[in-house]
Amino acid sequence: QNWQMPVNSATPKDVESFGRYAHEHPLFTAFIETGLPEPRKTTDFISTQRFQRLGIYNEFFRPVGTDRQLLTGLPVSSTLTLVLSLNRRKRDFTESSRDLLTMLRPHLIAAYQNAEAFSLLNLQCTQLEVALEDSAGGAILLDAEGQVRLVTAQARRWLVGYFDSPHGGARELPEELAAWIAHHTDKGSPDTPLAPGSPLEKVRPRGRLQVRLLSDDLTGCFILLMQEDIAISAREIETLGLTKRQAEILYWVALGKTQS
Repeated sequence: QNWQMPVNSATPKDVESFGRYAHEHPLFTAFIETGLPEPRKTTDFISTQRFQRLGIYNEFFRPVGTDRQLLTGLPVSSTLTLVLSLNRRKRDFTESSRDLLTMLRPHLIAAYQNAEAFSLLNLQCTQLEVALEDSAGGAILLDAEGQVRLVTAQARRWLVGYFDSPHGGARELPEELAAWIAHHTDKGSPDTPLAPGSPLEKVRPRGRLQVRLLSDDLTGCFILLMQEDIAISAREIETLGLTKRQAEILYWVALGKTQS
C-alpha cells in the first residue's frame, strides 16, 4: 500500500508498473540492505541521465512527472519499515533538504507510532464497549483522574434506579458512588475505611446491586463492574408452601440481610 500527496497522483496502473520495475530503483538494494536510516537521493547512486534510461523511469516516474527523489526509511516497528519519498522534477534536492528530513525523521516515526497506538486504543475501547453492552452486567470506565469515559446502557439504568442519578452517570458519578471509589483509591480520608475489594451494595425492594472496582496499574484507569440480583417478594415465596414468617426470612436473606 502507498499514500500519495496529492491524492491519486499515481493511477493504479502506475502503481502496478512501479511494482514490476521496483528492482531497478537506484535505492532498492540500499533499502533492502540497510533500511535507509539516513535520507538518500537517487543521484547519490546514479546520474539523472542513466536513471532516465531505466524501465522504472519510463514506465513509472516519467508518467507521474518526477525524476528526482529523496528517500528515507521509517522503522515504525520490529517488523515494519515504511519508506518516505519526496519527489521533484528537473531540480535536485539540496543538502539542506537532506538535513531537514534527517531532523524530521524521528518525529515522523514517533507520530506514526502514536497514531497506530491511538487507533488500537480506539479499537480496543470499541470492542470493550460492545462486549460490555452484550453482557448481562453493567460497566463504567474511569480514567486515571476519575473522569467518566464510558457508561454502558445497563449501568445507566441501574444508576438511575439505585442511586437516583439524573443523568445515569453520563456526566458525573453519584456522590455516594464517587465517595466509595475515593475510599478504595486513597483519594479520600474516610473515618471508617472500607475493606479492600469489598463491593458496594445497594438494595431496593425488588433487587440488590453489587458494584466492584477493578484497577489497571499500567494505565491508572478504573472499571466499575455492576451486577444485579433480582429478588422475588415474600408473598411470592409464600406461594411455595412456606409460612408467612418463613417466606419473610428467606426474602430478607436473599437480599443479603441477617436476622437478629
